[in-house]
Amino acid sequence: NYRDDHVIFRSLTTSGGLIEADEHQVTCHLLLEPDYPRAIRRYLENYLRDWNENSPQFPDGSRRPITLKLITSERLQVALPQSPIQPNH
Repeated sequence: NYRDDHVIFRSLTTSGGLIEADEHQVTCHLLLEPDYPRAIRRYLENYLRDWNENSPQFPDGSRRPITLKLITSERLQVALPQSPIQPNH
């Protein structure tokens, strides 16, 4: 059904998540909301696998590959690293 596909794709393209980057690659971990049934999630994972196989590059001129991955809220864990900067007293 085109209407359902459109809603699911829009959910994917507007989902929140995290960007993990270094000088060699960029990985976008997409948190898909709502939690779709397993069959739809598998479809989206296959779509992203095909997208990633085309070796897209981050658009900053660095030629770093960009990878898109789906994550669930259960796998999401956020931690702030200790800052080497000490506050002035």
